[in-house]
Amino acid sequence: MSKLVFGTDPEVFVTERKNDKEYAIPMPHFFSEYGIKPVEVDELKKHPVLIKRDDYKVIMDGVSFELNVRPASDAKSLHATISNALDEIGNFADKYGYNLSVKPTVNYEFNRFFKPDDDMLFQCGIFGCDKDKDAILESYDSPEIDAVEHEYRYGGGHLHISDDNELVNIYPVAFVKFLAIFCGNYAVANSKYPTLEHLRAWKYGQPGRYRIQKYPNKVVGVEYRTPSNNWISELSYIEGMLHHANLAYEALKNKRSDIILDYIDDTIKAISDTNINLANQVLSSISWKECAYARRN
Repeated sequence: MSKLVFGTDPEVFVTERKNDKEYAIPMPHFFSEYGIKPVEVDELKKHPVLIKRDDYKVIMDGVSFELNVRPASDAKSLHATISNALDEIGNFADKYGYNLSVKPTVNYEFNRFFKPDDDMLFQCGIFGCDKDKDAILESYDSPEIDAVEHEYRYGGGHLHISDDNELVNIYPVAFVKFLAIFCGNYAVANSKYPTLEHLRAWKYGQPGRYRIQKYPNKVVGVEYRTPSNNWISELSYIEGMLHHANLAYEALKNKRSDIILDYIDDTIKAISDTNINLANQVLSSISWKECAYARRN
């Protein structure tokens, strides 16, 4: 039986609340205003490390605080690591009078924090530093966008998946389509913040976004980039995401092209429009379809 390994590098925010809105406080602000020193700094100063533990680290990714967590094959282990990281960031934020926000979209005031010749704050004014792909939109190109005048910043909950028989490596495009149908719809159907999901969807939340990733020991997997950070904070939500990822993998293994033909159009609408009812309809319809499939086989 195939075994999947799951990882994630979710983006969360340290924020303050003003006029009933949450505004992100970028990591470089803590470096300059409070004299905090990064644990590590890369050559380009794009991803300084704030916290480094055995099973996770917290790095700067633009305005967000990105978690790099140890991969796991089960939801409880993944949840435990994520929870420890979130607790530490939450304690850090609280120490300086701020909040931890695990929401898909927050506000950001670039000019408030901008300082000339500050390389790290410069990174807070750019979207799309690294290219990604789209398994559904063949003509998609991932441009770098000047975000200086943009009022929002977005939190991803990218799901990394690899397997032990390399099906993901061989058929990444088909697998991402199945992930959109199963995980993408599940993430939308269970979101606590559909309005904030919809704000994020214009660039980062489109159904087929992914990257091919090379992991240790020469393992190649997929980073499914569509889901927001919304799914990472509750065990039941993580369990649901991993369960649906396994369903997507079973569909790939069984060459269920009929699922793609039947559901990809509604999936595109459901995810792009953050249509919770349509996402639930797709998942419910697939459930009935799979019951019939199981009876026949």
